Amino acid sequence: MKKILYLGGCFQAEFSMARSFRDAGNQFVAYIDPKAYEAYWAHDKYIQNGFIIPDYLKWISQEELQLAIELLKPDVVIHRLYQYNPMMHSNSLTICKKLGIPFVYYKIETSGSDDPKTDTRLEDADLILYAHNCNDILINELQAKGKKTSFYPYGVSNFEHSMPEIKKTINVAAFGHIRDYDWNRTFSLSFFLRGLQKIGEPLHVFGNWTWTPWIEDFHKWIVVHPPFRYDEATRVMNQCKVAINFETLHNVEGAYSHKMFQTIGCGVPTLTIRKESVIDLLRSHTIIVRDPIHVSRWVDGLIHNGPLRYSLGRHAERYIHEKLDWWSRFDKIMKVRGIW
Repeated sequence: MKKILYLGGCFQAEFSMARSFRDAGNQFVAYIDPKAYEAYWAHDKYIQNGFIIPDYLKWISQEELQLAIELLKPDVVIHRLYQYNPMMHSNSLTICKKLGIPFVYYKIETSGSDDPKTDTRLEDADLILYAHNCNDILINELQAKGKKTSFYPYGVSNFEHSMPEIKKTINVAAFGHIRDYDWNRTFSLSFFLRGLQKIGEPLHVFGNWTWTPWIEDFHKWIVVHPPFRYDEATRVMNQCKVAINFETLHNVEGAYSHKMFQTIGCGVPTLTIRKESVIDLLRSHTIIVRDPIHVSRWVDGLIHNGPLRYSLGRHAERYIHEKLDWWSRFDKIMKVRGIW
């Protein structure tokens, strides 16, 4: 059994990661700095938004962190690196070096090939993991310096699985957060909506939603649902016949959404925009669409062909659970890199 301390937030990806690590017999603990990203992770916000606070999640301030780590005695500390707020607990690396605890940065957000931002503090980590297989300047610089880096994309756990007893009551659904300032997501979503319009099929959207002027043209084709709790994700996704992934960044190769891994892991056929790197990662297990007409043909076919939908969904589900389980990949990387 390993004891893992995770720093830096608790989104759906972390919920899934925790399930995988714990199902394998490990202890998984997550600390959140109450002063960082308060709008997301303040204790009261969790309660107000109807979230169930996982039993592995605790609020630990910068001042309390060293004592908390000393008491926990973790085998490794994983620190999620945020592009816009890179140090959630800014003293965590120093504390781990002092205590002799292996320190792993997990870089989930990607700056892409056109963003010169770097963070040299990464160089002192025992290992740098990166979630998106793209031309990231920071990762390229670290690799050129001989630093230990490993590709560690999003994953799934036993939590994400098909649930045959749940009726497929929704034809097409999208999971994610559309924001008025995020051109990439609005472009992708409008791409799919144009295809759905051609067959008169509405899109059910689950996630935080910001209405923007461009949506007015598609208003009657969108059914907005409130965000679901993390522990409800599998049940909600299993209600759908087809899922679309609109969070894949249009202009950054290799950047994709954890929700795409979830829907595939639930056995739901998933459409995404053509990207070579996504094909490399999940070859033959996502439906890559080229244009809105391609979208309409695939969606219409899958909605009305149950055996095809079942066959594609189960084949992809088996693959992603065999190849992309959170814990099995992390354990292998740690062993190969000599961390444990």
